[in-house]
Amino acid sequence: MSITCQYVDADGDSQFTEIYAGLTKGAMVPAVTICQQPKLLVIIPTYRNESQPIPPVAAPVPDIIPEPEPVLDLLSHMHSQVDDRLGLDPEAEKPLWSVLDNNTPNYVRSPECWLDDVNFTSHCVWQSRGVPGQRCATAITPDIFMANLHSDWWNEVGDTFRFVGSDGSIHTRTMTARLQVANTDLYLGRLDSDLPSSVTPAKVLPANFENYTEPEYTYEYYGAPMVSLDQEDHVTVRNIFRFNGNVTGLNVWWNAPSISQTNGAQRLLYYEETIGGDSSDPQFMIINNEAILMATIHGTSWAPAVHTLLTEISAAMVSLGSTHILTVVDLSEFKTY
Repeated sequence: MSITCQYVDADGDSQFTEIYAGLTKGAMVPAVTICQQPKLLVIIPTYRNESQPIPPVAAPVPDIIPEPEPVLDLLSHMHSQVDDRLGLDPEAEKPLWSVLDNNTPNYVRSPECWLDDVNFTSHCVWQSRGVPGQRCATAITPDIFMANLHSDWWNEVGDTFRFVGSDGSIHTRTMTARLQVANTDLYLGRLDSDLPSSVTPAKVLPANFENYTEPEYTYEYYGAPMVSLDQEDHVTVRNIFRFNGNVTGLNVWWNAPSISQTNGAQRLLYYEETIGGDSSDPQFMIINNEAILMATIHGTSWAPAVHTLLTEISAAMVSLGSTHILTVVDLSEFKTY
């Protein structure tokens, strides 16, 4: 039995030959010489004594390497984002501003602030009703801010709000409409025009934030840190105590760091109690060096958790005529439980 090969000879012509036991018929050329031809076509006999080309060999399919599963733990990350920045001189490092002048006005970020590399431009520094620094708000889109109403305490249409851009520029906007968020203590205000790009609206946590917390994690024991601004624009540390339910969503509770908790003594140096006039000031989680809005102060130790009210907040934004949407922080690099 033989096989037939087509090859190209020295003159460049196409030739056919049969191979028997390693040699070619007639010319007695070693079969290996034929097999080295770059355009070799091998023809094999079939049981009908007909010939057909050997079907081409399919290229190997590369192995599909699955995407690696996230290995970072969100709460551990939050701990390090705060604890790795704390210093030893809280009186110098808590103030957000080295110059805080509501009259001129003039605002200069303090290079000594322990979070001087975090953007807090979403925070309103002044509003026109009542005591300067009180009743302030947090921009969640370029034209919408969030604050607390306390029944008859909320701002009126026509009040003005002042924001400071990352370049130090000052931007004043007028509230043209307001709306309570469902049946909570939160309200949204619509600004008369969009804030510029130098003012970065605060991102919010995703609705499934709890999926990123280990089931065995106990807030009372471990004390996940959050960062608070107050009416003096001090950047302080509090520990999340627990989440519990209300009619619409969840409330987040906080307390003073405990020296029995990891780095509790250090955090305690940067803690300040909530006092009258701090309402509406923001409570943040620090994630990847960004201030992520978790709540705005309602009482001395609790507030509605924003991430449990995203649907209601978005509906209120539409009712106010905004075409912007909330920006939810991307947590895909962190593992879920």
